[in-house]
Amino acid sequence: MQQEENEVKLRLSNIFYYIGICVLAIIFLVALVMDPLPIKIAGISQNLGFSFRLLSLCTLLIWLVIVKKQQLRFQTSWYWLIIVGIICLQLFFVLNFFRPVYTDTSYIVDMAASLSHGSHDWPFYFITYPNNYNITVVWAIIFKVLSLVGINSVQLAYPWIQLIALDFSILMFFWAIKIWSKSYAKWLLLLALAYLPIFMYTIFPYNDIFSVSLLFLSIGFFVRYLLAHSLKQQFVYGLLLAFAMAAAVTIRQNTIVILIALLITISILKSISIKQKGILIGVVVLSTLLFNFAFKTTQKHFNYHPQKQLVTPAIRYINMSWNPATSGEIDGNDAWRYANLDKSKRSELLTDELKSRLKQLGPVGIIKHVIKKTAFMFSIGFPKQDMDGLSSHSTSISTTTLFTFLSNFFQPIYLSYLLLALLGVTFKVKNYDGIEKALSLFSSLSITGIFTFQILLWEVRDRYVLPMLPFLIVLTALFFKGQGRKKSDGQTFFQKLTAMIEKRKSELIVSAIGILVLLAFGLSYQQQNHQKKGIIEQTNVQYSSGYWRYAEGNQSSRLLQPATTYQTATFQLKHDANDLTLNTNDLDQGAIDQLKVFLVNQSNGKQHKIQLTATQTHYPVSLTEGAYRFVVKNIGQTDIRSALLVSQLSNQIQGPAVFANHHQLDKERLYFTLSEVQKQPLFAKDALRWLYAIYAIIALIALVIFWKILITNHHLENKDLEQI
Repeated sequence: MQQEENEVKLRLSNIFYYIGICVLAIIFLVALVMDPLPIKIAGISQNLGFSFRLLSLCTLLIWLVIVKKQQLRFQTSWYWLIIVGIICLQLFFVLNFFRPVYTDTSYIVDMAASLSHGSHDWPFYFITYPNNYNITVVWAIIFKVLSLVGINSVQLAYPWIQLIALDFSILMFFWAIKIWSKSYAKWLLLLALAYLPIFMYTIFPYNDIFSVSLLFLSIGFFVRYLLAHSLKQQFVYGLLLAFAMAAAVTIRQNTIVILIALLITISILKSISIKQKGILIGVVVLSTLLFNFAFKTTQKHFNYHPQKQLVTPAIRYINMSWNPATSGEIDGNDAWRYANLDKSKRSELLTDELKSRLKQLGPVGIIKHVIKKTAFMFSIGFPKQDMDGLSSHSTSISTTTLFTFLSNFFQPIYLSYLLLALLGVTFKVKNYDGIEKALSLFSSLSITGIFTFQILLWEVRDRYVLPMLPFLIVLTALFFKGQGRKKSDGQTFFQKLTAMIEKRKSELIVSAIGILVLLAFGLSYQQQNHQKKGIIEQTNVQYSSGYWRYAEGNQSSRLLQPATTYQTATFQLKHDANDLTLNTNDLDQGAIDQLKVFLVNQSNGKQHKIQLTATQTHYPVSLTEGAYRFVVKNIGQTDIRSALLVSQLSNQIQGPAVFANHHQLDKERLYFTLSEVQKQPLFAKDALRWLYAIYAIIALIALVIFWKILITNHHLENKDLEQI
């Protein structure tokens, strides 16, 4: 009976492995040959095509061969020097780059700041999107603790909080794995820190970084539980695992698919007794329920009153994901379709529309749509869809140029992670046992769950790939575990000679590939240089004040009272700006005639007058770096409701304080953005040259080192043959 049960579990685990292999293969192929289909600028993709990706991937694989041939052992000094270097790069990024908050992030940060100061006035956004209540409370608690120690600038604080949380979780991850395999733990630490796109989201105040951090901790505690030598250790690490996973699900509900993957893994593993399985599964499920219950109990304290009939129904996301006119990403029309109806009626109409869309697509159309969704979410390893407005404190850098370079530079690294994870699971699956099996099974199931949920059920967004990354890193690192050459002791002369001939063939193949890669880089550069020509307007945000509360619409617009001057406190423009963005679409000509808008340079008193129109949102300016005030005057005799002045939930986030006839307004901001708009090539020629040059140089260095190793090894092997 026990044997039959073990055979069933073995077959199940193999099925899950093979499904995971198929999913990884699909993601790899999509990342190798496709783009997020609708994301183009001036009709040109920002991403270099198949030839660059393949050649750069081959370059990295040559280095992999070198690692394998040398049976890489981490030299402590060099290894930790690289780790410190990566951390310094993180610090540089957080110190020098910022992203204005808008849409969801603005609501969450602003409401959290409001809660931390005792104000509990919840906007409609949290009624229709209650899924963001939990993460808002988490941020509120953090901001409250910071305020107690004198840190009140939430926008300066949250990048550092997220960076500390992420690095701490990765270091804990390393510590947890190290007791099992020190070399594997070192690979994990290096691969996790080297995946730089994760750290870019430390300046994005949402639930992504916290959920990824908790997943790293969950994997580490799971390994520690499996390695436990006593009931006390099992209890401690089982509880920590349950708490980390429960917290991840609580702040990011979609990670429920990872919780399911964990429960399946626990139930299949032979190394855990039936009693232990029951207890651990019970504790994990109970902890998840308790965490959700605990957050619900805070609703009364924070004066939050959910209204079930106003909640956005789940079918809205599913219906939006199957829109034939998109790639399954968020769509403005779909997002607010039937929003004036209650939840039950809205769900009914959206369900009918979903059925109609699936019928319209048909079997072939559904397959094509799945491919489009997969490309949109998984094809690029550098998620940047939510990084609009990214700016630098120190340089006036083009965001488009920066992301174009970084995204293409990182794509081969993303491909190498996917390929090594795929190869590791494919060729070593039968050899996995114990901890390796637990890690590989949990990771394969999690990646499969995320892929299936997003592609078949939910809207897609490149940022939604982040929870997959800890598991991709685990599988990639498993490829390196146990790599090395087998000892040749006891082999005969002819066995050694045969092995050497086979080795010569592989060495010749690697050398030929390396030479071909170097030659092909030139041809690929000519092709891509011809295809990527195009001049576009690139916008670099230099200063943002206020944000638009889109869920409440015009309710966030404030009244500009007659005979009143509204002006900001002095703010610092760190770089030149030539574009002012104002939301004046809600004004008629009569209101425009009553308003006078200008920017005042504080150093020389010069006024830059803005001539408003009802059809214009972008106004040309010519501002040099320096100190400014933004001024709006209502010279008429009537009130004007306008998005020039907007309400906020706190006084803590972006923009200077606003004064009405020298009286400071509470929780209000003048809503504007100053930018530098320039016509530039979509793909800067120097950036293209540098991308190809970097990978060509890496390939050349790899070949030189490879040939040097061959010469040394051949010399040693010839000596061995002479001694037989």
